[in-house]
This record gives sequence, structure tokens and C-alpha cells, in this order.
Amino acid sequence: YSIAMIAAIVEYWAEAGLVKALPASLAALRHLVLVIGTLLGLAGWGLRTAALFTAQSNFTHLVAYRKQATHVLVTQGVYRLCRH
Repeated sequence: YSIAMIAAIVEYWAEAGLVKALPASLAALRHLVLVIGTLLGLAGWGLRTAALFTAQSNFTHLVAYRKQATHVLVTQGVYRLCRH
């Protein structure tokens, strides 16, 4: 998470410096991209949160290489629509 945060800060300041050099005609396009990006980010956050609450104890940040005896395949909720 630290690397992602540092990259986001660098990206923000780089964009802030470049925006001043853009022509005014690109301002509307930049705003549209910002809105679409924000909506996609919020949708991804919502999907992840729904997955967390649907999977409950089966949700973990650790990659499992062996199936635990207590593991149950979750097929309801958000996992009914999207599995990985």
C-alpha cells in the first residue's frame, strides 16, 4: 500500500504541473476522465466491500496454496456474478 500511495502522490503533483500547460479545449475532457475514473474507483471499492461481507471468514489477503478443511466455496452474493 505504501508504494501505491507514493505513486498516487507523485502522479497528482505531476498532473497538477502538466494541467497548466494543457489547452483550454482539453479541460472538459480532463473533467470527464476524472469523473469516469472516480466512478470506476468507487465501483471497485464497492465490489471489494461486497466480496468481503459475502465471503466473511473465507476472505483473506493471503494467497492460499492448499485448501483448508474449513473452506467453503461461496456462490451467493457478489460471487454469483463474478468469481476469480
